[in-house]
Amino acid sequence: MTYNWSTLPFQALYNALSSKNDELIQSLTEELSDDLISLLIVKQKSETSRKSLESGNVTLSDGSSFQVNQTFIENVINLSDLLNIDELIAAEIFYYATQNELKNLGTSYLDSAIAAYYSRRDYILQIVSYYLCFSNSINISKSNQNENLISSSSTFSIFNDSSNQNNGKTYLKDKIFQIKNFSTTHILESFKAIEKELELIKQSVERSKVLGTYHEHAPFMKNIRFRRNQLFKQYQIVGEILLGYIYSGFESNHFTLDNFTSILNHITSFDPTDNFSLCYIPGLFTYVSNLDKINDNDVEKLQKLVIDSVNNIDKLAECPIKALILLVFTTNFIDWCKKSKDRKNKFDFTVSVDDPMQKFVSAGALEQLLSICADISLIESTLDHSIKPFYDFRSFLQQHIPKSLPIRLFDIDEEATSRAKHSLQRQKLLGSESIETDAVTIYKIDDQITFNEHFVDFLVPILSTFIHSFISNAAFFMSQLRDTEEDLLLSSEDFNLEELTENADLERFYMSIYYLYSERPQYATEIWSDTSSSLYGFLQWASRCNSPLIMSTFAMVLASLATGESNSINVFTFLQMTNSSNPNVLTNPRENSTLLTKYSSISWSTIYSTLSYYNDALSKVLENSVLGNLVDSNNSSNKKIVTELGEDSIIYISGFFQVISQVSKNSTKAKVELLDSDNNQLFTILINLLNSNTSLNGSIMALLTSLLGDSEQERFKFWQAIDNCFFYNNKNNSFINFTNENFSKKLADYHSIFGFVDLITKLLTPLDSSTNISQSLKHSFPQELGSMVRRPGVWCYINYICGKVFPGVDYLDASDNEKTLLKFSILKLMNVCLNQLDPDIVLNAAACRIKNIDSVTANNNIITYLQSHQGSAVLNVLYDNKVYDSLFNISNLGIDRLSELSEISIVTKTLEESLKLIDNALLFESFFTDELIPILRLPDNNYVDPTTVALSGLHRFSESFILNLPVVANFSLYVGSTQLQVAEKSLSILKKLSTSKEFNNLQIGVHLNLIKKNKLLVLCETIDETIRIRSQFINQIENPNYSQEYLSIKFAILNFLNLNLSIDDKQPTIAHFLLGFDTKKINFGSPDVETTIASNKSLFRSIVNILKTTLVSINDVSNFTYTFVKVCSLCLEIIVKLCKSDMTGRKILQYIRTDGSELSPLNSNNNLILFLLENTKKLPVNSLFSGMKFDGTFKVENKFCSEGEAISTFNNFIFYRHNLLELIAVEIHVSSINGTLSLKRAYLETLTHLSSFVSASSKVLNYLDILNFKAYNMIEPIDNTFASFDYEYIFKRIKSIDVTTETNNSHYDLSIIDKLVALYAKSSKKSFDVKENERIIAMESAKLKKIIICSASYDTFKFNMYKYLSSWTLLVRVLVAELDMKISVRSDFIVEVFQCITPKLDEYMDYDVTFAELLSSLCVHLLSVYSADKSILYTNKSEIEARSLFDYNRLFPLFKVAMQRIILPFSTSNLRSDLYIIGSNIVENISHNTRNITDLVVFLKSLDSKTFDVICHDTLVGDGSSRITSLLLLENIIKLTDSFNGSNFQENLLFETLFKGNYFSLLIQKFKVVDASFCRALNPNTGNSGITFYELTYELTYFKSIISLLTRIAQIRYGAQMLIRNDIFKTIQECKFLQLDADLGFELKLQEHLNGSSAFVTMKISLDNPLKINDNDTTQEVISYYEILIPVFQLINSIIISSGSQNSVCNLQAETIKVHFSNLIAGVLKREVVYEELKNEVGNYNVEGLKE
Repeated sequence: MTYNWSTLPFQALYNALSSKNDELIQSLTEELSDDLISLLIVKQKSETSRKSLESGNVTLSDGSSFQVNQTFIENVINLSDLLNIDELIAAEIFYYATQNELKNLGTSYLDSAIAAYYSRRDYILQIVSYYLCFSNSINISKSNQNENLISSSSTFSIFNDSSNQNNGKTYLKDKIFQIKNFSTTHILESFKAIEKELELIKQSVERSKVLGTYHEHAPFMKNIRFRRNQLFKQYQIVGEILLGYIYSGFESNHFTLDNFTSILNHITSFDPTDNFSLCYIPGLFTYVSNLDKINDNDVEKLQKLVIDSVNNIDKLAECPIKALILLVFTTNFIDWCKKSKDRKNKFDFTVSVDDPMQKFVSAGALEQLLSICADISLIESTLDHSIKPFYDFRSFLQQHIPKSLPIRLFDIDEEATSRAKHSLQRQKLLGSESIETDAVTIYKIDDQITFNEHFVDFLVPILSTFIHSFISNAAFFMSQLRDTEEDLLLSSEDFNLEELTENADLERFYMSIYYLYSERPQYATEIWSDTSSSLYGFLQWASRCNSPLIMSTFAMVLASLATGESNSINVFTFLQMTNSSNPNVLTNPRENSTLLTKYSSISWSTIYSTLSYYNDALSKVLENSVLGNLVDSNNSSNKKIVTELGEDSIIYISGFFQVISQVSKNSTKAKVELLDSDNNQLFTILINLLNSNTSLNGSIMALLTSLLGDSEQERFKFWQAIDNCFFYNNKNNSFINFTNENFSKKLADYHSIFGFVDLITKLLTPLDSSTNISQSLKHSFPQELGSMVRRPGVWCYINYICGKVFPGVDYLDASDNEKTLLKFSILKLMNVCLNQLDPDIVLNAAACRIKNIDSVTANNNIITYLQSHQGSAVLNVLYDNKVYDSLFNISNLGIDRLSELSEISIVTKTLEESLKLIDNALLFESFFTDELIPILRLPDNNYVDPTTVALSGLHRFSESFILNLPVVANFSLYVGSTQLQVAEKSLSILKKLSTSKEFNNLQIGVHLNLIKKNKLLVLCETIDETIRIRSQFINQIENPNYSQEYLSIKFAILNFLNLNLSIDDKQPTIAHFLLGFDTKKINFGSPDVETTIASNKSLFRSIVNILKTTLVSINDVSNFTYTFVKVCSLCLEIIVKLCKSDMTGRKILQYIRTDGSELSPLNSNNNLILFLLENTKKLPVNSLFSGMKFDGTFKVENKFCSEGEAISTFNNFIFYRHNLLELIAVEIHVSSINGTLSLKRAYLETLTHLSSFVSASSKVLNYLDILNFKAYNMIEPIDNTFASFDYEYIFKRIKSIDVTTETNNSHYDLSIIDKLVALYAKSSKKSFDVKENERIIAMESAKLKKIIICSASYDTFKFNMYKYLSSWTLLVRVLVAELDMKISVRSDFIVEVFQCITPKLDEYMDYDVTFAELLSSLCVHLLSVYSADKSILYTNKSEIEARSLFDYNRLFPLFKVAMQRIILPFSTSNLRSDLYIIGSNIVENISHNTRNITDLVVFLKSLDSKTFDVICHDTLVGDGSSRITSLLLLENIIKLTDSFNGSNFQENLLFETLFKGNYFSLLIQKFKVVDASFCRALNPNTGNSGITFYELTYELTYFKSIISLLTRIAQIRYGAQMLIRNDIFKTIQECKFLQLDADLGFELKLQEHLNGSSAFVTMKISLDNPLKINDNDTTQEVISYYEILIPVFQLINSIIISSGSQNSVCNLQAETIKVHFSNLIAGVLKREVVYEELKNEVGNYNVEGLKE
């Protein structure tokens, strides 16, 4: 035999079976058949194998050999010793585990090998179980699905279909059946192997106790718990295999009587408390239930075995499970005998059937059945308290057989066992009869270890089959049981409950039915479906009896059959049909009993009469007690009145309560009938019984919870009745003041408290108002409840439950499981209350334009609504340290404990509720402290004493975590849990804490970094769980499961990281820690520390790998799916933020270039940037996004943007590409400084010369593919109904969601719309017909949501497109400026860019000017670079002229667009400024060729006349730089046209614009504006507002530009004349800022804004220094005046020269100027001489101020 010890082939076969890959199934089954047949039989440790291992040479089963080191040998020996397996087998298992088969982060190789070992066994057992169980007709219905292979269908019978048969299955079955006695040699031996391993584990634990190394939470105990859980699970699967083998073996008789006897004898040796024996029940029950498939000989031998067992009844009594199996046989033996006269004649009924059945039952067979059914009952594990028994019938009836437990999995509780033995010894000394002390053993019980749902689904139908058989075949026996009990009752003078219980086997059978069928409606339906069946006849028979205990337990049977609407109606009808027309008269109870003495058939009449009797009797007792207390008034106020009921009466009533509860809970119709019948008789009785204060208080309140309906009227009735019970004296209705004692009087034990909490939770659960949104805001309780005796409302209820009971739950007399269940219920209550409180109600009302917010409440007062709100009460009590400490204790469960629990465990669910509550508390903290507290503290608050409203020293709830930091650490660990609800809520809490002030104070102190990191980061850095916290995040993000649930948590983690990352980070955050940074040293940490970036495993590396993998997946499809695109977008966003940060950028860029190692950055497998570039394909315009094509229209009818995932997919794709371009730009910038020449060339080659998209086109230009998708806003206007809403407020509060749900198929959370619409409906209900109004509102609301989705999607689209274009322009700038391109290559590249973007620039002028601004700004930058490059490349005139002609062909389209779009109606000043610069620059570039000049002038003449009007207008009043750039353009155009027209200015195309109006006059007047600016600086305190340095330099630059333009005009004679006519000389002469003392200069005081305050900076004007400001010295700064004066004199000279010597007017005015500025002229001339002398003497002497 050859065995395969790797897990992978078995996993492959398992997956092949799941996917029904027949060919693979066949080959793998044949290959692995030896392993599969062997089940769990493994060769044990061997000295020979150990020596072979220690030699250092290991040969695997496939023949390969390895040399192994000492560490490997030691690990393998440990593995062999732990598992008791052969050393060479252990070596092979260990080898495969080290190949990362099951290697999880944070686990050792040894642990991984153990996991691999059990995983392999698990696959083997499940595969064999599948082959054996589902090739037969074992039709086992399943109520729900399971993750296992075999449960991949809703029913097992699907595998019976012939289409599912495969040769692999036949092959394996044939091999199995070739092995004689397989059931004992393999199956039984596998059972024994598990038993032996569990015993070895127990021995190892005992050894650790002896050695003193034992600790319940020690690491090795975690390993042991894992092994035990695996073994228990596998033991159950072996039980399934036994069932499949027995069933398969009937036809060929492979399973023999001897095999049966061997297995039966084996379980006979089990401890009666050992529930491992249940794993044999399916197979053994099946064998003895199918007697027709066994030969008669074996049946008769079995019968002989029965007789032999009966003869040794004492021994049989020691093994009740054997008695049960033999009872099953005997029951089916009856039917087997009936089928043949010979058989009937052969066997004496009394000897063969009757006597054995009686003996088996007396030996505990039915009690064992009760125990089994209870163990697998759904009600044992449910969180729904209403379906649990009101009385513990199991403990009452199961007194001889201890409750079965998986004791093999538990360790002995030495301390508890010692105490118990000591107690028994004392009893012995006192003379009491007691059991032997040595027999006492108490285990450390884990209530969470239960049978797998999968195994239970096998067992339940088999037990049900027996119950049906017992009812059908053993009716005579049940009659005997009932008659015996009734005779006992009649013959007894008093009522002896213990004696009755001793023989209550019929009750045990009834309770078995109850536990088995409860919450399994399919079995109840089977009974009700055929009223002529023996099963229905059994119900009719059982309903008639005179034993109260039988009647009560039969009521439990009916309760179990009421699960589901139709079943509940059937039970209700059945009890109506059994109403007696002549009910018996009820007589007084017997002595020692409160039970009635005469009964009728169980019916509604019987139930009501019984309850009414007890109500009347208890009322009289209570009345007498009250009268007695009134006489004795000394301590009557504190005396607790409890009316005692006998145990028998409690049992009796509890059964009736159960059936009422289940019927009403499952059927609204039946509930109404029960409550309304006989003038609310039932409700009245129950309230009166509650007033009687019996031990049934908890049951009564639980029953009231089931009876509670959903109408407001009914709720209020219940509230009033409950309130009366606690706060009114039922004798005279006198009022009493409230204290907690009022509750404690009636809530004296766990069950009453639990019932009370459940009832209050149901009463506070909101009514469904979805169909009536116009209904005013109101509470689910009367707002003035109890106002006559106390403060009205429900604050007292909340304070008692949450403030008193919740912190004290652990001190109650209850089991741990019960305490946990109560905590769960209270937490659920608090969350129910908080979920009804809207913290934004006031803001939402304002957004709806509701004038009177009080109008939305039922009592027309929003203040009292909030004051009385149950959510307000819960928030108030949450700030009590006892409450939040209790809450944190629950949340501190720990990840290790959580990982051991199932998803449906009560402990898990309680943890979930605690996390929800903490999350809610953090969500509401600002609202509570800032808004609600002031309202609650108003002195006229009637609902709570304002002085008791306090924060208990907290400013925010988040402060409560400061002293409870371990719980925050647990939140971090929970994020990696497979319990996704826990993980998501934990992450949500961390998100709120990370942004809270209490945890995010980056710096405290003025100049000292006393606390330089946020507390959340400090916590994670300092605790011992650092690696584990990171590991949890890594494991969650790397989980291969991509279902909606897992996607949600993955997205949440990525969003959390993004939230806590910023490019402006100066200090590390929690995100840096999680990603793997050493946040103390701000580096990648040590490679020896797991989870750091420097190691092989980190969250950052995981994100990079996920990005790579996902991007490859995207490229392989033509349809972009939301999930992949969103993952790419989020991952890349994180990487980009890290790369752009000054703190981490260079390190991260170096890491992603080389994959964190010394690998070559030139290989795209190592370099992430190159990888992204290579895997980014051009986006065709017909691409599909989530299966839909983008047509550009945003409107409600277009499903692409109004519903589904399509638009979100596209928007995320654009955002991803934006981040990609940003990353490339950052990397090129950094690598241009630090990178190698080869790396820069690689980037340059990839971006500018590859033709991945279109031949002969650079890659970077093809990144404009996104811009081919245009969006057109065709969204319909909002209807008048909601036109008044504040949509700015709405859009701020609309949140994007990552995963769609069934109720919301868009990626926007529109709950804000629902809230606003609901408020609007409530405020408008009085103005319209309510129903019609609601219909209109509902219709318009649906439309509004689609409009909002379209609008939000459109805005996101435009924003992302803008960001994308911005990134693209940045990338082009960086490419041009920072990569070492040859000048000629760069020039050609720039021209190519112009050719590509010019059409888009023109297009965006009409589409969106903000986009056009980006492109125009890029053009300005590129033209500047282009001009500079050209001046270097072309120096002689011929080259310049030739290039000018070339430039004309390439640049003219851009010039054309720039000039034509100047008059664009929606253009901005910035856009026009760019267009002016583009036009001016291109004119300069292409005007060196005469042909070009002619063409340009022709084009300029063809322009709309408004073009030059706009230009001239901007030169006068343009905003920002457009006032200056427009002057430059005019100057260049004048220069161009002047060279074309010569001196004939009248023919100049600008003549009409410049000279026909008053343009020159207005332009010259601008001198005065500049002069005024100087005056503001000279005298800032004389009524002037002052002027800043920037404003002054702007005005001076503007002045110089005007001078430059006028100088150009003055060079034309006609122009000079026009300037003279417009008083140019006079204007210059009047400028005060030109009146300078040439030697001394003068001071200016400029206003500067520093650190939020305003100050004046003194600057000195002189002729010597350039214009500048020194931030380091603000006392005495200087600016140059020289550069201002020279252009003025140049203008004057140009006017004089152009006017000619004959122009006397010009000469006269020039003379006047010369005299006026004589000193200034002299100073300038002197400095010119000095400049020339200095220049000749010292060369580079700093005379910048004189150069001009």
